[in-house]
Amino acid sequence: MDENRPRRSAQALLSLSALCLLVAIVALGTFGPGCRDENTIPVDRNLAPETFLTGAPGDSQAAFYAVRLYWSGIDQDGEVVGYEYAVTESLPDLEAIEYEFTTKTDSLFRFQVESSREILGHRFYVRAIDNDGKVDPVPAWAFFAARNICPPAVEFTQAIAFSPDFAETLQITSTETRERSITDTVPTGWSVCFEWEGSDCDAILDDNGEVHQVGSIQRYFRNLAPREFSELGGTINDTTVCYNASELSSGPFFFRVRAVDDAGYSGSEIALRSFVWNRDPITRFERIFDPDTGDSVQVVYVDTIGSGDEFVPVKDGDTIPLPSAGISIRLALSAYDPDDPSGNGEVVGYESRIQELSARYDDLPVSDPTWETSLTDRNALKPSATYTIQGRSTDKLERDGTPTTIRLYPNRPARFLTSGEFFGAPFEQFPQEGDVLSLPAGTDSIAVEFLAVDPDRSNPRANLMEYRTRFDLAPGQTGGAFSAWVRGETAASYFRQLVGLRTGSFVPGEYIFTIEAQEFRSGSNATLVKRRVRRSVNFTVVEG
Repeated sequence: MDENRPRRSAQALLSLSALCLLVAIVALGTFGPGCRDENTIPVDRNLAPETFLTGAPGDSQAAFYAVRLYWSGIDQDGEVVGYEYAVTESLPDLEAIEYEFTTKTDSLFRFQVESSREILGHRFYVRAIDNDGKVDPVPAWAFFAARNICPPAVEFTQAIAFSPDFAETLQITSTETRERSITDTVPTGWSVCFEWEGSDCDAILDDNGEVHQVGSIQRYFRNLAPREFSELGGTINDTTVCYNASELSSGPFFFRVRAVDDAGYSGSEIALRSFVWNRDPITRFERIFDPDTGDSVQVVYVDTIGSGDEFVPVKDGDTIPLPSAGISIRLALSAYDPDDPSGNGEVVGYESRIQELSARYDDLPVSDPTWETSLTDRNALKPSATYTIQGRSTDKLERDGTPTTIRLYPNRPARFLTSGEFFGAPFEQFPQEGDVLSLPAGTDSIAVEFLAVDPDRSNPRANLMEYRTRFDLAPGQTGGAFSAWVRGETAASYFRQLVGLRTGSFVPGEYIFTIEAQEFRSGSNATLVKRRVRRSVNFTVVEG
């Protein structure tokens, strides 16, 4: 027998007695005649309402930014007395959504898009509230994209510059974005003003088929670059601004205005007006009377002998020779500033260059704006080049004027004539492109007639030319090498000869006749560069 058993029985008896005493005390407090606590937990038997979206865009679909949404709710043990709705642009924490109350079951919403994007996603939440104030714990929701179809437009009603005494005005109409292309120049001392208005063509079609304008402008932003580094404005009343002369400086300006509509959309089209403040100083080369045309023309002087002391005037478009000793060019500039602040038309600097030889301008003294340069290396006068001689001036506000330019050509290439009159005689090229020639069987040559002339203005008569030819079987089959150079007829440098195939007689088919021409030179000029020109003519031979 276990010796501890009587001890455990006694302990169990004591525990049972204590438990009975505790139960009696609790029972006495609960059912006995004294006071009792009201700590019972109430049971909520009110069922939550349910919410339904009855009209909304499909999930993840795009809808017009002004869209009417419909919803409803039911309450099984009461009635729905209102709704709360919210709009977010992402998937938010449901606890953080801020709702607004309404008693309506539909409403026209204007969802926002980004200023530079016409589509942006949104989430719409709505939940019903019953007569006991209980809210649907699971809101109805929809996710869709809002689209703004029509960007707002801005139109200038006035863009004007005016003189200090308001006596003169200038309309600013240029919309160019590059300084070189700007067409409006405002004189120094003048001020500018801009006024504008906007419109938004967004509209909707209601249930009755009627069109309603819903788009509206909410605010404008403006900027005058480079004076203003960021956009200014931001209200619907920002529709006019003026800039005094003291706020402007020499150089280009670009005034931009954009509108923001009720969807927050600006679009990519920004209204623009551009102008240059401070007119260019006007620069000119020396002018002489042209005896050939009777006009006053700008000229530079070129030493055509190569000695450095035999200068002759040449004008824009003239051709200069290629002497072995090289050439020298001499020029003189004058300038006038039409909006010199002092009213004297003064400029403060001159410079010049030959563009093909150096991009850098050379400064000239203001007291004597003359310049001379020598091209002693004969190879520097590339026969295929155009030499652009430029001069420009600088005004007191440090604005460089538009360069004045004279272009000279060292030996321009000849060009072929197709038809016309040359030295009083009619000329017609033969054959011409696409001709069909009917030739008897066995014909081995045809009489061709071509004419190349030298366009150099300093030599109005055609230089003597020499020619070489070849026939090709068309297409892609060469008929052999070119013939030897043949001098054209002395009277007018015509090429008028019988030319035959190297491979026998003509047979019916397609042919290509190719002719090259170059200046004929002999004696001491034989080593000078000869400019060459080529013409190819496709024609067809049939037997006849």
